[in-house]
Parts: sequence; structure tokens; C-alpha cells
Amino acid sequence: MAPTKCPECGQQVSDRAKKCPHCGYPIEKANASTKSNRKNILMWGVIAFIFVIIGVCCYIFFSNSNDKVENKEPTDEIVDELEQVIITPDFIAKVNQYENIEPFLDGRAAVMKDGLYGFINYKGEEVIPCKYQKVASFSEGLSCVRLDNKYGYIDKEGKVIVPFNYTTAESFSNGLATIFLIDSEGMGRYKVINIAGETIISDINGSLSNFSDGLARITRDNLCGYINTNGEIVIPCQYEMASSFKEGLAKVTISDYEGFINAKGDNIIPCEYKQLGDFSEGLASARKGYRDEWGYINQDGKEIIPSNFCLARDFSEGLACISDGNGYGYIDKCGTIVIPCIYESGGSFSEGVAYVKNGDKYGYINQNGDLVIPFIYDNVSNFSEGIAKVCKGNRQGYVDKNGIDTFD
Repeated sequence: MAPTKCPECGQQVSDRAKKCPHCGYPIEKANASTKSNRKNILMWGVIAFIFVIIGVCCYIFFSNSNDKVENKEPTDEIVDELEQVIITPDFIAKVNQYENIEPFLDGRAAVMKDGLYGFINYKGEEVIPCKYQKVASFSEGLSCVRLDNKYGYIDKEGKVIVPFNYTTAESFSNGLATIFLIDSEGMGRYKVINIAGETIISDINGSLSNFSDGLARITRDNLCGYINTNGEIVIPCQYEMASSFKEGLAKVTISDYEGFINAKGDNIIPCEYKQLGDFSEGLASARKGYRDEWGYINQDGKEIIPSNFCLARDFSEGLACISDGNGYGYIDKCGTIVIPCIYESGGSFSEGVAYVKNGDKYGYINQNGDLVIPFIYDNVSNFSEGIAKVCKGNRQGYVDKNGIDTFD
């Protein structure tokens, strides 16, 4: 038995007493209340402690996250995700050191310094040294380059993927590339390799183009046909000229007249045109007679846009550059002139803009015909990955869609 104090009168009382013998105050109720208060205090203390721990953890986590964001330097990967160049003073200084620059494609642009070629990235950094005699734009992740008079293939970091063994070579297309090799006996043969450099088709009798839609043009005895990826001739060599397949059709020539065939060799559009463009967005420019009267046909050979133009180019982004004999403008797929024929020349639309010529200078317009980059350049190219290669006199540079260029 342990004594306790009465909360009312303060006298010593047995802890087993139900009430104080001095004043009659109920001791059991007081003890229960005290125990309850102690439990409440303990519970709220634990809750407060948990919230403090959670708060401290959150503070540490978000502080570290903010530090990472604030301290993270831009990397090539971040810039590459933009898929375009941001023209800054640093970028201008870097590109102006080169004798020749080319448009960007697949995140890289070919540049020349001291007569040799390499590649820069979106930030203007020379990521592949200028040491090659020739380079091609990247295609399917590889560039065909020449070193010590032999061709091979490198990736976007400059790593040699296919060794320098070939006399000539083409860019990869459909996972295959056509190469030409002269052996030790002085005999030359075309071959087809894959991205691993393995020979897929060997000792081809005749010259060969790259593959497109699974077929490659082969030329024997001045006549053209097509082979498949097994090296089998699937369309006989019977045409005077033949193009690569595009949108499922290839342009062929018989007796100086042009038409289209499909991948089976069927004559889809008879060879009765003096000149044809390639199919683009479902239409091809066409001229039947010797006069400059151009229109457009569909893949069934039906005339969709009458032959009312002196010149007609391929459709791109829904518009095609045409000439009415007085100037160049643009039509839509209904044949309606949507941008007047007021220019000396015009290019295809790319990334929403097209170059046009006024007098002896080039600028760029949008699809509404608004001039977005003034007529200040002597030579130009289509936009690719947010910028275009342009020239002022004998100087080369880049311009973005805001008209900001790399010229001093």
C-alpha cells in the first residue's frame, strides 16, 4: 500500500481509499482523471514528435531537389531534346571558325576546317573532329565518311562502326547500304552490307542504288530494273531510266516517256508523260507534251489539278510551288493559288516556312504568305531542326525562324 495525497485537502490518503477520510473527496475519480490526462499528454506528445520528423524529412528532400535543379548544368542531352539550335553569342563564335557549314540533320551538322570535315552538335561544339576527306549527313544513326581515300561509317559520337574498307559507299537506308570495292586483282564489285558491316548481297553484276521500300535499282547494259534484299532481280532490267521507290511507286522511262510502276513491276501509270515529278503527299507533277503545261495526277493516274502552270514542284506540307509564267507562288491541293505568283523563285515548305526570291535576294515566308525573314541573303536552304543554312556573299551561316542569324 502506498500513500497518496487528496487533490482537495492535501492530506495523506491510502491509494486504495475510494474517498478522502478527511474531506470526503472521491479519490478513485481523481486517480482515473489523472491517468487519463497522462495518457492524453503522452498521445499528443507522440503525434507532435511524428509531425516534427515528417517536417524535417520533407525539408531535407525538397532542399536537395531544388539544389539539383538549380545546380544542374545544361548538357548535350538536354539541348538535343529541344531538337534545335539556340543562336547565342557563344554559338556564333563557334560556327564562324569554319570554312564551310552544312544544315543540321539528326542533331549533327557537317563542318569543314583546313579542308577537312567533322561534325558539330546543337551547341556548336565539335563533337567529331575535322579529319575526314568527305562526309555525308547522318542517316539511320550513321554517317558515311572517307579517310585516307577509303570509305567507312561512324556513329554520332565519332566511333567507327564499319571499318574503312570501301572504294565508294552510300548512306544507309532501310538498314542497308550499297558499297563498291576494288579487290587486289583490280576487279570492282558492288555489294550490300548491313549496319554491322556484314555482307548481305555480294558480287552484284551491275551498278546498284540504295534500297527504298525493300528494293534497289540495278543497272545492267544501260537498262534499269530492281532487286530485293536477297539479291534477286524482281523487276527485269528493261527501263532506260528508273528512280527509287517513293510512296510505293517508282518513276521509269521507256522511249523517252515517263510513267510509274509498283513494287511488283505493274505499270500503274503508263509511260506517256514527257516529264514527271516524284509522288509527294499523294500527288505528282506531270507534263504530257513538249510545252510547259504542268498539272498534278494522283496514284491512279487521274488528273487532279489541270495543266495550267509553266512549272510545278512537289507538294510539301500541303502546298506546292508553281509558276504562272510571270512569277512563282504556291497552290493548295485543290489547285487554288493561295500565295500569289510574285516571286522570282521559291522552295518547298519545311517546318512551316519556305524560301522565296525577290530581286536578287532571298527571304522566307510562312504558309499565309507573310514575310517572316527579310530579303537579305544571297543563297539559302530549307529549314531543318529549327534553323537554315544561309549565305551573305561568300560567308556562310545559320538563321532561325525569328530571323536571328550567325553573321556579325
